[in-house]
Amino acid sequence: MMQSVLSLMLMLAVAMLVGCGGRSAGNDAAQLIPAVSELENMVYLSNIADSGFVRLVNGSYQQPVYDRAGTVLVTTLTTFRLTGHLNNIRQGAAVVLRTAGGAGSVYFDLAAVVKDTAGARNIALASLGDRVKIRSMTMDDGTVRIQMAVHTPEDAPCCPSSEVMNVYTLRGDKLALLSSEPFEE
Repeated sequence: MMQSVLSLMLMLAVAMLVGCGGRSAGNDAAQLIPAVSELENMVYLSNIADSGFVRLVNGSYQQPVYDRAGTVLVTTLTTFRLTGHLNNIRQGAAVVLRTAGGAGSVYFDLAAVVKDTAGARNIALASLGDRVKIRSMTMDDGTVRIQMAVHTPEDAPCCPSSEVMNVYTLRGDKLALLSSEPFEE
């Protein structure tokens, strides 16, 4: 009797492996993390582009603004890119986009990217500000933490002086700012 129960359990285990294609849960989770090549060649939401989105090719996007100055809107994927849990449920990537669009302004945005059977897609965007200086970015416990220098009312546009730690999490299709605290090393 014991031998037939063990045989049945072994057959069920083999059937489950065959039905899953021999993949483990770890492999499935790894496939849900966007690859660098996907992050560099995809459509992102944009608060600045007229269309509301930009399509990066090799990490960059350019669009003429058609003003008298001949301005070109340029969006690039920065080196601030992390993968992991965007909240307690969803895995994906958090990346920082840099957009220069004339008049000296350089805007930074935090983008949340998820991947499913349809591919990688940007589902949320949070503005980090104009001409901020990003010092570091970490991802843990379902949050993204960004240490950066931001402007005070007294600062010149070139030189933000207030160090802060902003903490974000993904809530539905929004990157929610959980806290923004002064930061001192």
